[in-house]
Amino acid sequence: MSKYKIVFIDIDGTLINEKQKVTPRTKKVISKLKEMGIYVVITSGRNSYQVRELSQSVNASSIIIASNGAEVYDYEKNLTIHQAEIPIPTLQNIFDFCNTHNLKLYLNSQYQRYINLKDTIPYPENILISSLDEIKGKISQIVIQSTNYNRMLVLKDYLHSLNPDLENTNSSVSLTNNIHIPNESLFRDFTPKFNTKSSGVAKVLEYLNLNPEEAISLGDSFNDLSMFELTGLSIAMGNAIEEIKEASDEITLTNDEDGVAVALEKIFHID
Repeated sequence: MSKYKIVFIDIDGTLINEKQKVTPRTKKVISKLKEMGIYVVITSGRNSYQVRELSQSVNASSIIIASNGAEVYDYEKNLTIHQAEIPIPTLQNIFDFCNTHNLKLYLNSQYQRYINLKDTIPYPENILISSLDEIKGKISQIVIQSTNYNRMLVLKDYLHSLNPDLENTNSSVSLTNNIHIPNESLFRDFTPKFNTKSSGVAKVLEYLNLNPEEAISLGDSFNDLSMFELTGLSIAMGNAIEEIKEASDEITLTNDEDGVAVALEKIFHID
């Protein structure tokens, strides 16, 4: 019997393939793990609405980690385990800045995602607002998108000057590595300080009375590094960035080669 009792799986570049799908093989493995009494927790920088939808679609455990650890929620029990909050004055400064410079702003709350600019492709959880007065509930994470490389490059320091307690938890690889690709859509995620995937994982482990040594994490990008440092076993995808591969205990196949399923089948002896 494996010593591992819980698995934390990132979404983009990990659980889903390049066609944005979860394969039948991966779904089968997740269902088998649940039958074995193993928790499977979907862990993402995405908003809680999207994480919950995906978690339900693959029959994972009802506990989710969203907004890079700023939101931890058990949707079966309708229980908020953890929710961070960005102060309204900080949000107002960022909202005004993004509107002035035509930057796309996403504000993640537990049930909705508010946006300042109209979507090209509509998403059901997105609510277009012209004022912060229209927001209901706490905002746990903001995501800023733009093709303006220079503005996105300095954005991290600018927002830190507005509020030192804001942390840039994830960014486009091009921004992190200072690579300018013309017309590339770039993003930066910001949460209140000390909210990372690692802190989210720690909240879940405490909630379930489990130890880090009993946990496995799978991921591919910068925001997965923190949970790799915490869990007993960390597995990088074959398509992961080099920093993740170097920090991992093992490397599996890519997300287009059922890397998640392959790794978990081996560990838990699933045929």
